[in-house]
Amino acid sequence: MEYLIYFYVYSFLGWVLETAYASIRLRRYCSKQTLLKSPLCPIYGIGAVLMLLLLSPDAALLVFSGGFFLASSVEYLVSAYYLHAFGIRRWNYTGSPGNVGGHVCAGYSILWGIFALWLLYWLHPAVQSFVSRLDARLLSITSLLLCVWVIQDFRDTKKELKRYAAGEESCIETKFSYVTKP
Repeated sequence: MEYLIYFYVYSFLGWVLETAYASIRLRRYCSKQTLLKSPLCPIYGIGAVLMLLLLSPDAALLVFSGGFFLASSVEYLVSAYYLHAFGIRRWNYTGSPGNVGGHVCAGYSILWGIFALWLLYWLHPAVQSFVSRLDARLLSITSLLLCVWVIQDFRDTKKELKRYAAGEESCIETKFSYVTKP
């Protein structure tokens, strides 16, 4: 149950980070949520939970390397899935040095390694301390409600992506202005 809560926390924090970065870069508010309704970037939640489960804070170099490869692998697989399943790109690193098919690039992979260090040594201990103080029943109920909400949102988002990929009218272009067809 704990890791499900961590998934939601880090998915939300990923959305905050992505939205802040895009809004600063574009000089206007730009939500970078990846679901239709939920202010979440699940790729961050997946990457963070994998790092928490598979990396040990015993050796900083291993944390950096593990974060580099784990998060880059998740990013590559998700990007390739979007391209294969829907014919779209949610991000494209084609012009970046050290890119692999435009799905990942060296610069962001290095940032993932740095993120892993920050996550394991500073952020997660604070999040873990906060979560451990919450009532177990409240966590269970919250997790269940979030699961229902996010599963519905995943389903709606997938339906809209399929409509968009088929050339039908869809809210994808207005909701996710950064989505492109190759």
